[in-house]
Amino acid sequence: MELAALGLEALQKINELHPDLVLLDVVLPDLDGLEICRQIKSNEAPTFLPVVILTVRDDIENRMRD
Repeated sequence: MELAALGLEALQKINELHPDLVLLDVVLPDLDGLEICRQIKSNEAPTFLPVVILTVRDDIENRMRD
């Protein structure tokens, strides 16, 4: 298991380590979890990478974001 406190750090580790699963928080200091997910999914790598996003935020705006 690898941990990253920042979104850019997470993206770097994902690119280097090619994990089987990514667990993200929506709230991060630099990139939010949704932006990280967008960048992961826009990668043209042929493999499927499951992403789970969690948050403690309960406002409707964050629930409805795509």
